[in-house]
Amino acid sequence: MGIMNEEQTYHRLSKEDEQEIYSLIEGKLKTGSGDNAQTRKDKENRKKALDEFKLRNTPMQNDKPRSGWPKRLCYEHLPELLDIAGLGYLDILKCISKDPENRYVEPQWSSEVETAMCSCCEILSHSQRMQVLALINRILPEVFKSSEYESMTPLLRLTKASSVRTYCNAEMKRQTKELGVNDIYNRRYTPFSFNAIELNMIPYMSMSFDVSPHWLLGLDESRTVLAKDGETETIMDLFCFLPEERKQMVLQAVQTAVEKGGVV
Repeated sequence: MGIMNEEQTYHRLSKEDEQEIYSLIEGKLKTGSGDNAQTRKDKENRKKALDEFKLRNTPMQNDKPRSGWPKRLCYEHLPELLDIAGLGYLDILKCISKDPENRYVEPQWSSEVETAMCSCCEILSHSQRMQVLALINRILPEVFKSSEYESMTPLLRLTKASSVRTYCNAEMKRQTKELGVNDIYNRRYTPFSFNAIELNMIPYMSMSFDVSPHWLLGLDESRTVLAKDGETETIMDLFCFLPEERKQMVLQAVQTAVEKGGVV
């Protein structure tokens, strides 16, 4: 989901998500009485950039921008929009995240082991992270590292990963029914299946199926969600696929490296 180009295919966000994201950004850029001169200038520049962004995405009519709202916001717009606002994916997920019953869901890792692993990796050096990544790559089945995932919609990559982990195609259907998202699963092969998992459901689906939200969104190291840096996100993308006992093993090795300042 990088920079847009003329040949890029766009995938719309839901209207509800779009409105909440714009509302979040506009609230962040609203000047307040406590803002100093530098903060006001920064907000003014960001507001100008936001207006230019909307104008570029507003259809033209008789060589003039059409009145009203710009074109629908798409996943492919998010990187630029987040840079304009000075926000990250976690900021918008915290704002819109919910479950099928419209209850708020806090974006977080699926388990304490994953939370601890992410925290440990954040304080490792680059070379140590690369050693951790190499360790995970050695013990993780190749099927989870397939480039095939890169071209898949979030729902299809989730379906494939789940079927591999459970050794059963029917298990995904059973689990989606239990979680109350069977309607989402049933749309996996429809033309708009990229959006079958709406952005507001990414944290819920990530935690329910024990995958990284960064991986589910198909992001690269230039963008983060739950981690502070892209290298840690890459590690966690794969770490989440490990069986629980392997997660414990890798975490223990990383914790030892942190305590002793050595290698994994």
